Amino acid sequence: MAPSLDASSASTVSATYHNVCADQLPSGPKVVIAGRVISALTKTYAEAPGLVAMIGSRRYFELALPGGNAATQLAVAAGDPVIVQSA
Repeated sequence: MAPSLDASSASTVSATYHNVCADQLPSGPKVVIAGRVISALTKTYAEAPGLVAMIGSRRYFELALPGGNAATQLAVAAGDPVIVQSA
């Protein structure tokens, strides 16, 4: 199933499913998930300590915790809201 994007705001991407492509993100995105804010995308998993937001090698948006489990640390599951806005 492809993402269903909310186009009501040019600065916010709202996906009702996973697999959001890089070209669907606003420029310089800020990510909010489970009350945590990630203020910039990283280029690699090792670039920042802790939770990272990045565009993966297949050009999809990813949230990850290198060496750990982001879902467990954030206490989230598939389908929980992730807000991506222009910074």
